[in-house]
Amino acid sequence: MNETRLGFEITRILETQNIFVRLETDFNGSSGQFRIRHAYGQLGNFLVGQTWSLFSNVTSSPTMVNNDGPTGSVTLRTPQIRYSGQAKRGFSWAVALEYSRPDLTVTDFDTSGISIVQLIPDLTSRFVWEGKLGVVQLSAVINAISKKDPSNKITNTLGIGGSLSGTVDIPGEHELLYQFTYGKSISHFISTFSGTGNDAVFNPETQEFEGLLSFGGFLSYGIDWRLIKLTSHISIGYAQLSNKDFQPDDSYRNSLSLSIDSFWNLAEGARLGVELIYGQRWDKSGATGQATRISSLFYYDF
Repeated sequence: MNETRLGFEITRILETQNIFVRLETDFNGSSGQFRIRHAYGQLGNFLVGQTWSLFSNVTSSPTMVNNDGPTGSVTLRTPQIRYSGQAKRGFSWAVALEYSRPDLTVTDFDTSGISIVQLIPDLTSRFVWEGKLGVVQLSAVINAISKKDPSNKITNTLGIGGSLSGTVDIPGEHELLYQFTYGKSISHFISTFSGTGNDAVFNPETQEFEGLLSFGGFLSYGIDWRLIKLTSHISIGYAQLSNKDFQPDDSYRNSLSLSIDSFWNLAEGARLGVELIYGQRWDKSGATGQATRISSLFYYDF
């Protein structure tokens, strides 16, 4: 029930450019709280408000029961100011100033006096090429993590990352979806690491935060069984952090998942989804854990 979405879209037709407004909400916030997913307005090439980050690519993500997508995927919404453009031969581009909340732990190693005061917006960009075989997207982000100590001194940790994603159309109602992301101090963009405090870690010897390199990616093969009104995706995802020597042995190192999702179109707007997923995680010490889960989802669009 938490994933139930309510929203509306409005288009106002003007003589030169149309105004488009979208508001979308659900109840999937912390402890089931009501939250805003999208809230933005668009006039021509300009967009202001909260929607998908340019560093995301939801069109390359498979349809899954798991709301976070495959391991290693990027599905982040941010407040932003965006400008988009269209070039020839199937090329489009966009640049934006975005706000994404940095993710690091400030309570360990006697650093409770440090607070996060984000002063500098993220700079993001996206380049998309659409061809006969599918779509390719290149994205980039530069972000700065601003930290304030008890004496009100502000320091910044620079982050930078890139992402390659897209779709490949295969004859016979098949498709291949992919996404690969790599960078430094950008782990909060990767859904697997969101909320784990791994953008940067505190070095007790230097009394400084050091950025971590992170990688996330997945491949997903999709089939549309039109005769029986069923769509399926087989996905494999992987995510990894470059641990520092001073981190404890139980620090997150890497993980992978393998999932099979199928959605049956019961009627117009009504779908039933079933997912079988296997996941495994490794710590810095080499300790590992694994789990298998079966989930189902029913939804109706109206």
